[in-house]
Formats: sequence, structure tokens, C-alpha cells
Amino acid sequence: MPPASTATLAAPGRPPSRRVPSAEPQPLEAQGTRAAGQSEILTLPDNLFGTRAVRTAHDRTWPWALGSFVLGAILSAQAIYFFATELAVRLPQFRPQLTEVCAWVRCTVGLPRLVDQLFIEASDLQMLDAAHPSEVLLTATIRNRAAVTQELPLIELTLTDMLSQSAARKVFYPTDYLDQSQDPSRGIGPNQEIPLKLYLNAGDIRPTGYRLYLFFA
Repeated sequence: MPPASTATLAAPGRPPSRRVPSAEPQPLEAQGTRAAGQSEILTLPDNLFGTRAVRTAHDRTWPWALGSFVLGAILSAQAIYFFATELAVRLPQFRPQLTEVCAWVRCTVGLPRLVDQLFIEASDLQMLDAAHPSEVLLTATIRNRAAVTQELPLIELTLTDMLSQSAARKVFYPTDYLDQSQDPSRGIGPNQEIPLKLYLNAGDIRPTGYRLYLFFA
């Protein structure tokens, strides 16, 4: 009697079944490793958009920058041209630089004009000779009480009669009342006094008084 076979007989008309090992789907692992809980950072290459976009933005920016620079230079030159003296008064430490710029833009850095800081300390009008009553001498002292050197002022002299009415009036420039050894362009220094002498011929006027007035033209 032959030994019993251990093979399982398939049912008629049905192919024999085969066992297929079960396999659970496994998640795909991304290339590279990262720590647990750390979000992945997406980075783009530097040349993703190429250099054309950067060059285009640069080409559009530099004309504006150049135009702004030129406009600022023009406005600065105009400010120096019209307000050179005022700037020198407010910024005396930059006076040499302002003078150099003015030589280029053809302007002048003048001395300050602070007339409220100029005073006549003393004055006198006297007849030089009784035989010539029309010839008189005016002496005075101008003092600058400002802390800066000032431009020399103009002096208005008014001669008055016995009724204190104006009999004659004349304006004198620094070149008229300064000594010939003095340079009017140097002005009058801070807390400096300048004496002046004016020899006058009053003509037919017999002045009994006078008035002095300092001003700038």
C-alpha cells in the first residue's frame, strides 16, 4: 500500500492557492535625514532667476541716485551763493571752506552786519577856528560789542540849527572816516574800538548841534 501523500488536493476546476507573504506599505524616506520635530526648510538656488533681474533693477536705480546727487549739489551751491555771509556767521569754523566754494561759484563771503551791536561811545563836534566858523571837526569812537568781526558801518551825520531842525545831512563811508593806514575790508574786530575824524566845511550853515546814525546799506 503506497504511503499517504501530504499534498493538498485542489478542488476540481480551481487552481491551487499559493500563500503570498503579506507586506505592509512602508513610507518613503526622503533623501537626507532631519531631526524629529524639525520642519523641512525649502531652499532655492541663488541663480534661480538668473542675474538679468538683478541687473535690470540696478540699471533702473543708478540714474535716480545720480540725479538726486546732482540736484543736491545744485541746491547746495545756490544756498551758498545767496546766503554765504549768513552761513559764515552761523558756522564761523567753516568760513575758510565757504570762501573756497564762493571762489568757484563766484560769490562773496562778507563780514557780518550786526548793527545792533555797534555803538558810538563818544563824539564831539567843534569849531576849528573862530575866524572860519564853517570849518568844524567831528570826532567819534565806534565800538563793536559783538563776539565776531563785523563790517564797518556807514555813518549818517545830521547838522541841526538853533531850533534843533535838520540843516544838513550827509552819509560817510568807511573810506571817508578811517585813517589811510587802516583797511576797511578788515572790518572791526570783537570788542574793538575805532576812532574817526571828519573835517567838514558847513558853508553858510551855523550848526549848533548834530546827530549820528550808524547803518548798513
